[in-house]
Amino acid sequence: MDHASIMNLKATYTWETVNLKPKLDYDFNGKTQKWSYSEELNSFMMGSKYVTGEIYLDLNSDVLYFEIEK
Repeated sequence: MDHASIMNLKATYTWETVNLKPKLDYDFNGKTQKWSYSEELNSFMMGSKYVTGEIYLDLNSDVLYFEIEK
């Protein structure tokens, strides 16, 4: 997602910091991750298409991480 879209997500939803350390093949360039979760965004995105899943956002690097099972 582009930076403007990420900024919109940050402003639109309420975020709670979570203790998450996903194993990603991504270079965070030495930045510490600050993973956060929004129940509102998760409910909106899951809808009826997915059985279970969680969406996380690293507020320091604007990376979205999806743990979704169909």
